[in-house]
Amino acid sequence: MKDLRDAAVIAMAFIIIKLVFRLIPPSERFFSLFENGVWVGLGIIFTAYLILFVIVFLILVVKRRRMEKG
Repeated sequence: MKDLRDAAVIAMAFIIIKLVFRLIPPSERFFSLFENGVWVGLGIIFTAYLILFVIVFLILVVKRRRMEKG
């Protein structure tokens, strides 16, 4: 359970940092996500979060398994 929580926090931090950098002028890059609609833009953001979450989770699990073994 700790792996899930840690992966969620780390992935959310990466997504927030990326979105904040996109909002810094010029913000055209951020608004370009929503050119095809709000739901498409939100879908892109949530898909990026989900992919990043899975990657971070796998890294944390592998790292902790190696630490337990030796």
